Amino acid sequence: MLEGDFETHVRRFVQGCEGELIPEADEERADFLFPSDNIVAELKTLQEDARREHAQKLQDLANDWAKRGLVRACGRVVFSLQTINPVCRREWLRILERPLGNLVRKANRQIRSAKAYLHRPTAKGLLLIANDGNFLHTSPTDYMILVSRVLHKKTPMGEKQFPEIHGVVYFSHRIPSRNEGMPFWASGHTSPKGDLQMQEFQKRLGTHWYAYIQKVTGQPVAEAYFPIPK
Repeated sequence: MLEGDFETHVRRFVQGCEGELIPEADEERADFLFPSDNIVAELKTLQEDARREHAQKLQDLANDWAKRGLVRACGRVVFSLQTINPVCRREWLRILERPLGNLVRKANRQIRSAKAYLHRPTAKGLLLIANDGNFLHTSPTDYMILVSRVLHKKTPMGEKQFPEIHGVVYFSHRIPSRNEGMPFWASGHTSPKGDLQMQEFQKRLGTHWYAYIQKVTGQPVAEAYFPIPK
């Protein structure tokens, strides 16, 4: 277990990977620059356990689905995104995507601001999402599917809504993955043709992160990678 402030550990880890801290300002900027890789990174942390709030919203949805004849249920029912009625799936995903969309929107703005401040217009943006206490999103694969859906949204003009984000990492150090029961590191990129530079950087960063955890905790840590589904 990491002792002390989690984000302080992340800053130390970044500096140990030849990364730099971007100065804070009134106009919010991304957190880190990796100059040799020309990558600007923003860290977001999921801390709140949102299970109870989500369960209530899902129950309200289920009641509405039953009134509309979209589901037939008696007693306690466990819904699955993979098997539920497509109409219900879309409505459920909208609930799940809303807070993530707000997070991604802010990160996109902060990365754009940092690139302008650093005079690095060609830098790629990386969004780091750390799960430090949220038990609703303990399936890295499912969460990265949500991330992918948000990042592939288009404007009415057909352009990307979040063009500054080229890669995403979803990771944890104390919250275990639902199925494997291990800390995780899930990574993906937004390029439809593949982005070898971003993939290599994410892989290298993940290896250093697990090494950092092992060093500061004194406990061995197994690396568990979950590539984002296409």
